[in-house]
Order: sequence, then structure tokens, then C-alpha cells
Amino acid sequence: MALKRSLSTPIVTAVTVKASPSFELDQQIYLEWFGADVDVDHLTYSVSYSIDQGKSFRPIQGGLKETRLILPTLGLGGSKSALFKVTASNGFNMAEAISNPFPLPKSAPVATIFSPTDNAVFTSNESIFLSGVAINLEEGMLGQQFLQWYLVKSQELHFLGSGREVSIHPLSVGKHLIRLVATDQEGAQAIDERTIVIQEAPLYEIVLPDSPKSLKFVEVSAPDINYIFARNGQIVASDSTAEISIEGAEGKGFLQSRMWSPGEEMTLGSGLTAYLYRIALNDLVGDPTIHGITSFSIKFGSVEPLNYDRNTSDMRYHGFVITRGGLGAVAPNKVEQAGDTITFHFNPQIGVGKTAGGGESSFFFGIASRYTPSDVVARIGDFQEREYNVNACAPSS
Repeated sequence: MALKRSLSTPIVTAVTVKASPSFELDQQIYLEWFGADVDVDHLTYSVSYSIDQGKSFRPIQGGLKETRLILPTLGLGGSKSALFKVTASNGFNMAEAISNPFPLPKSAPVATIFSPTDNAVFTSNESIFLSGVAINLEEGMLGQQFLQWYLVKSQELHFLGSGREVSIHPLSVGKHLIRLVATDQEGAQAIDERTIVIQEAPLYEIVLPDSPKSLKFVEVSAPDINYIFARNGQIVASDSTAEISIEGAEGKGFLQSRMWSPGEEMTLGSGLTAYLYRIALNDLVGDPTIHGITSFSIKFGSVEPLNYDRNTSDMRYHGFVITRGGLGAVAPNKVEQAGDTITFHFNPQIGVGKTAGGGESSFFFGIASRYTPSDVVARIGDFQEREYNVNACAPSS
């Protein structure tokens, strides 16, 4: 049986809003209205809600047969001039009516700490990465300036930084309480907290010269690596070069030392200086099977591990190799530290060319330190186990 189209338009009026006992965040709202249609006995109604004086409405409930609705205020979102809109339908035509404006307090924000997890364990020489967000119904995700991080110590708050991501210096051994405080534009606040545990750095961090420790390096791309130290990805770098000669080969190569300016606040590398190195033998001419660099050793001191590839497990690496988006073709296959000296091993070697311009270059490989640069003498080793001194830059302590 085909439906006969109604020629009339529904009527919906007198939308009234009442609250029990008052318009508060945890109360109920009683919504009533009048609806009629000369052709149809039963209308269906839908209710929507606005917090921006009617510029937009959010659907609340549809398919209603009654001319009243009871709903909780919690989850609606607050406004000084909130509105309900009731839409009546006879299946073909619709009509709508809007309530008088009424005040409803705005909801408090909700703060969430992503990193660190509760009771996460760090060592006393590790920097700590803090990450979190805050949202509320009216504003959505709160801006960076509305999030503040604190260390809670003896009931006192010690400011750590602002924003969704903050990197802080190592803390003393023991338990510490990290607090994220979110404050919205109305002054309403929310907090989230995490307890972290700081342990003494293990003894293997202080190694004897004859007992090298393997360091973990990760491959990264440029310019992604820049954002570890600069919020906008713009790096200020200074370079120096030193000539390299290899016995039995003709021409000159060079060691490139590059220092990035200290990491900006609210970055993973905050306060740290990145030291990058590249060995270029492009213009050295010889026999590539026996002439080449197999190692590079430099007195560097303490290394600051960081989550260079920003993986979700918060894995920290001692250094990085820029294998994508940068110069070079050879990466170190092993990195070791003995005392203050770090040695980069290359197997296969960084080879010379049979003709000028045909030699190889390493990728840029980097390490971070909280100390300023100074001039040092590094050592490179060739395929025939000969060693050569070369000038370089490294941390001053």
C-alpha cells in the first residue's frame, strides 16, 4: 500500500527547558514542547543542542514519539546562552522550534598524561620525556599554553615546563610525582599525575678502557631528526673540517665536524648539543680493496640517550645515523665506548676511489651531550690497521 503524501506542515512550539534543582553539571534537564499536524495523528521529533547561540546544533536524540525528554546535563557542554532545538516530522514535511536561551556551566577539562607511564623506571643520568594533552567539551583540545608540568615535592610544586611535550633533566634517586595541570579559558582546572622511580645509573655506565660497551644507534631521516632539537625543525649549525691522508693513496679527504645549537625548550633534546661527524674520501685515489677507513675514535665523554625516532615504546638510543635525506652512503656497523672514548667501526670500509671523485663518504652520524664544544684530536684507522690523528670537535667535558 503506497503512502499518501501529507500536504500539511507540522507545528511545533513552546519549547520549555527546566532543570532540577538547578542548571548544574550533574543535574537533569526536563524538556517539553507542543507539536501537532492536521493530517497526521503521530509526529516524530528530534532534539539537538547548541552552545554557540544557535550557529550550530549537535544532535542529541531522534525518533521521539513523546513531546518531552529528560536528559542529564553532564556531557552537553556549557554555555551562557545554551539552546535546544526540536524538529517535528510527519514523514514528508518538517518544522522546528528553538527554546529560549539558558545558562549551563561549562565542563571542566580532562587532562591525560601519555608519557611516562605510572611507576616508570629511569636512571639518574637519563633525561625524561613528558607528554600529555587536555580537552573539554567546549574548546576541544586545549592549546600548548594551557598545559603546565610540575614536580610535586614536599607538597610544593616545582615548575618543569609548558606544552604537550616537555623534556626534563635527570632527577635524583628515589620516587617522584609528576603532575600535569590543565587550565581552560574559564579558569577551570584538571590534573593528572604519574609516579616515576629514579634508580642509580648501573655500574656499566662507567667502563674501563679495556672493557668497551656497545652503544645503540638508530637510522633516522632528515629533516625529521631536526625536530628532536628545534620545535620548527630549523637548525642552526656550525661546521669545521680537517684533512685526511691515507698512506698509499693520493689526494686528500676530510673529516667534517658539525655542531647544532642547543636544543630548544619543550623538545626532546632540550638543552643538549648534537655533535655530528662525516668522513669523506671522495677525492682520495687508490685501490678501494686495501685503502679506506675502518674506524673513527674520539674522546667524547658522557652520552645523553634520546628517543631519536620517537617510537611509541619510548626506546632511547645513544646516537643516530642520517641514512635518508642527507649526504653519504656508508653507515657505522658497530659503535663502542670505553671510558670517555667512543669508536665507530665501518665494515664495509669507507673506500677511496679508483679516480678522483669516485671515493665514498659516510653518512652523518651524531651524538648528544649537555656540554659545549672544544677542539680535540681524534684518531682514524685504515684497512691496514694504521692510525692517523685528525682534528675534530667534541664536548669540553
